[in-house]
Amino acid sequence: MVALIAIAVASVYLIIPSNLVVSSVTPMYTNYTSAAEYLSNENEWAKWWPGKMEKVGEKTIASYNDVTYHIVGKSYNNTQIAVEYNKESTIVNLAVASFNHDSIKVICQYNDTVSINPFARIKRYNRAVYIKQNIKDVMQKLQQFLEKPANIYGYNIISTMVKDTALMSTKTYLNHAPSTADVYSLVNQLRHHIKQQGGTIVNAPMLNVTKETETSYKLMVAIPVTHTLAETNTIQLKRMVMGRILESDSIKGGPLTIAHSFKMFEKYFADFKHTSPAIPYQQLITDREKESDTTKWVTRFYYPIF
Repeated sequence: MVALIAIAVASVYLIIPSNLVVSSVTPMYTNYTSAAEYLSNENEWAKWWPGKMEKVGEKTIASYNDVTYHIVGKSYNNTQIAVEYNKESTIVNLAVASFNHDSIKVICQYNDTVSINPFARIKRYNRAVYIKQNIKDVMQKLQQFLEKPANIYGYNIISTMVKDTALMSTKTYLNHAPSTADVYSLVNQLRHHIKQQGGTIVNAPMLNVTKETETSYKLMVAIPVTHTLAETNTIQLKRMVMGRILESDSIKGGPLTIAHSFKMFEKYFADFKHTSPAIPYQQLITDREKESDTTKWVTRFYYPIF
């Protein structure tokens, strides 16, 4: 019996080291900017936290399955969090590491010194196991949140392939922000030209507006067609490269909604560090010339990428 007890005690010391290094790594299909923002900013936790949150003085305390968390420090890519369990607090370091342009890893780690007493050693080890699993569960919820672009940018964005490759296009320069009348003046010129050439329109008009100076705007419009058509002095044939392109969900709303949503589309492009062979554009799904109620306008965004 004594020998068995001795073996059991010895096993505790062999299995449980005197210095516990508790760590977990959670890969996420998202970008560094979003991960850092939603992990290190307590004001953003409520959007993804799986448990309860409350304000205690100036601190935001988040809890999940009997473990509480609150931020106690921040640095470049690290967040220090006080994790409390069974009335004892431990400082856990959370680091965000870029894996490539569209994925990251969140590395959670802390060190703990355990007691010489075998029973206290086991208790300490069980505590570490529980905290590690709790952190993994919380990080899984963050992962699920961050991997849905709609949670970050307001709508879904996918990478797909260019479908319309033959475009008839035209442009003009204005000393004011383009109006619906300005846009459809060009759209109707293209429609008339395509009809004259016996062409077939295959998709909705494409729009790009570039503000070149405080008082100068370049307005570009294109319409996809089935095949190449003759050009004029003001109407040119453009060919889209068969490649990848970012495509947004349908955006419903008027100019303010479109402008805000397009900014978020460009933020997505920048956050994921994409590069592009061409300019982004809006596709005017709703004929704005015929529909005066801007709340009913439907628009999609596109951005060619390498």
